[in-house]
Amino acid sequence: IDTKKALENFEVNVNSLDKELYEIIKPEEEARQAILKLKENYRIIKQVFYSNSNDLELVSNSFNTVFQKFDNYFTEFETLIESGEYDEAKNLVNNIEKVVNSLDKTLVEMPTLCLLATSIVPNKIKDLKEEYDAIEKQGVPLFNISFKRRLSNWNTQLEKIKSSLVNLRIAGIQNELNEIQEEINKTRDSLLREVQDKDDFQTRCDDIYKLVVDLEKSFVKICSILPEIRKIYVVNPEQEDNIKRNDRRDRCTCKAWRRKYSNSR
Repeated sequence: IDTKKALENFEVNVNSLDKELYEIIKPEEEARQAILKLKENYRIIKQVFYSNSNDLELVSNSFNTVFQKFDNYFTEFETLIESGEYDEAKNLVNNIEKVVNSLDKTLVEMPTLCLLATSIVPNKIKDLKEEYDAIEKQGVPLFNISFKRRLSNWNTQLEKIKSSLVNLRIAGIQNELNEIQEEINKTRDSLLREVQDKDDFQTRCDDIYKLVVDLEKSFVKICSILPEIRKIYVVNPEQEDNIKRNDRRDRCTCKAWRRKYSNSR
């Protein structure tokens, strides 16, 4: 009986010691499990970054700086655990988790944003400028489009956007890039309308010029038969003055249209 009692007491003591030991190592185990999960997430983030390194060249230094800070955090974690500062280690894990989650969300959008800011949108601006220059050389009036001002605004916006991306700030950037692209499209539409308006004017100008020429021929024909009319009908001085005045006016009108037509060609 004494032996059985002793064994029971021994079992109770062992279980109690085991529980006490578990309570001692529990904070460390929980912290290490949490940090292992974060390290795995961090590894995936770096893998995604390097697989998109070409598109992320603009922000590569920024990400490398963040990665260095993460490495320092993990080193600091090991130091805290080894010195038994479990509460501090837990707080550090919480902070690392917030940064990892934020960086993960940023990295999802960053490649597309960088590609838009450094390549796609600048190329659209370049193409539009080439179109503008070509249309301007055709003699199409484009002063109402204010293209140089728009071009300056777009380039200024792009520089600000790239600065935000370098600082890993992506909030609102997609909308800003969309607005620039929308303005580019609207400006292109305006250019095409100006070209169409010039073509329409040219067509109307040709028609009007033909009417002026026909009118001038008719007037010349009328003037040529005036001597015969004077022989048959009596033309008083007032009517004679009207004929001469209309002759001068119509000749000036025809000359003006000829000059305008010539300048529009």
